[in-house]
Amino acid sequence: MVGEPVRRFQPSNRYRDLAIGTDRRTFYVIRDPSGITSGPTDLGTTVLDNPGAILEFKYTGSH
Repeated sequence: MVGEPVRRFQPSNRYRDLAIGTDRRTFYVIRDPSGITSGPTDLGTTVLDNPGAILEFKYTGSH
């Protein structure tokens, strides 16, 4: 089933990288350690949620 993405949280961080576990159900998201951005606004932030963290998400739904 394909649909529109659902935004679950709105952190002020940028995401640096994404890795998928060998089980293909675990996802690792690496957050940027600083608030500098090169996006269209060129604005940075000084408030980061868990800067430089690696977050783990597990898909628990059916295949």
